[in-house]
Amino acid sequence: MLKLAAIARLGDRPVTEQEIAAARLQHPDLDRTVAAMFSGARFDSSLKAALRTGILEAGLKSPELASNGSM
Repeated sequence: MLKLAAIARLGDRPVTEQEIAAARLQHPDLDRTVAAMFSGARFDSSLKAALRTGILEAGLKSPELASNGSM
């Protein structure tokens, strides 16, 4: 999750898409996996906001939406 968020924040879309594809090979339901990581860990609020921004910039579902099943 951290790697995907960081890569997305760099703004290199082809690299971001390549990393997402690789992550989906390991986690076919990547959006829900990211949501589970968000719900299972306690992050500092600024880190959580930065991670959420990166995840959204990567093109993944909002962690809150994915955890609620709204995909």
